[in-house]
Amino acid sequence: MIANTVIIDYAMGNLRSVLRRIQKMGFSAEISSDPSVISKAKKIILPGVGAFKTGMLELQSRGLIDVLNQKALVE
Repeated sequence: MIANTVIIDYAMGNLRSVLRRIQKMGFSAEISSDPSVISKAKKIILPGVGAFKTGMLELQSRGLIDVLNQKALVE
């Protein structure tokens, strides 16, 4: 089962804190770096980091740029 909300795992940021906060508010979410899971999510969260260039390199190395662009254009 795919959660309504997916938190993008690109080895940056404090993903568990974001997940716990969402769950504490009563919503379901999961952490994933799988493009097929991300593409099926109704909502996505891309946790921010202060090191933008490093973050983009991590997203690129995981093959997540295309799926994020597709989600941004559809939504």
